[in-house]
Amino acid sequence: MTQIVRFIHSKTLPLFVCLVVIAIFYPLNFWFKGTVFWSYFFSNYQLAENQLCEFQITNAVIRQPLNTISNIFYLFFSVEIFIMALRDRKRAEASPNLLIANYQYSIIYGICFFLLFICSSLYHASLLDLFSQLDMAGVYASILFPLYYTIHKIIAAKYYLNKPYFSFYGSLLFVFFLLLSIYIFTINFWQDSAYYVIASLSAALIFSTAYHLIFHVKDYTTNYILVSIVTATFAVSFYALDKVFCNAMSYFQLHSVWHFLSSLSLFYYYLYLRSERNLVHEVEKLKANKEFEL
Repeated sequence: MTQIVRFIHSKTLPLFVCLVVIAIFYPLNFWFKGTVFWSYFFSNYQLAENQLCEFQITNAVIRQPLNTISNIFYLFFSVEIFIMALRDRKRAEASPNLLIANYQYSIIYGICFFLLFICSSLYHASLLDLFSQLDMAGVYASILFPLYYTIHKIIAAKYYLNKPYFSFYGSLLFVFFLLLSIYIFTINFWQDSAYYVIASLSAALIFSTAYHLIFHVKDYTTNYILVSIVTATFAVSFYALDKVFCNAMSYFQLHSVWHFLSSLSLFYYYLYLRSERNLVHEVEKLKANKEFEL
């Protein structure tokens, strides 16, 4: 019981924000039925092709309630990441971790989570093709950020002796390529082809993470990466089985479980990134020895 109280106290702000959203969700879901809201304000957009199990309430503001509210986990973790970023700002220069040393990266990743929360919620609430495309923008952002950050780490290991350093201009370049890539992928690959692109980007993230971990990381928290891998595996499985084991009127929807597990996997991967401690390469060791001799 004491641990539960401590957990709630430590997560006061994320929980409060989520409770505010739930307080807004409840009246929208239960009171605003029999409405033409989406067709009135977005008459130029068509219903997206539905590949999800949950029953569609076409004359409601929230057409898929369970799949909509389950996006709240992305919001919870986005607030948690923002809090960590603010704490990192006070100790950035002294940190042996590249992510903590560049706290602005945590802010960017928190924005990716928040973007995914907003876009996925709007898609499941409306089921319109416009928001289906924006939903894919959130998905791409959440995959491209860790991929590009890992590429940054590999470059830092090669050209900066694997030492954590603060890089303002490097961050600007990072954001530019991240936004440009999100735009290109979202415009061109947001329907069926998106599955192949996401699978390819995920494979690139796995291989680049493994490469960096094997050759450039001295220490890390094993449990974080294991939880990320296990929850990602189950998340993809539940996503694929959503239409197979389907009860459209059930209060238990596998796609909602996908939202929870995928958010958990992304967050624990972020915790893994924070736990990394880099190897000191031989060049750096020789340099340190020479300075000691002098």
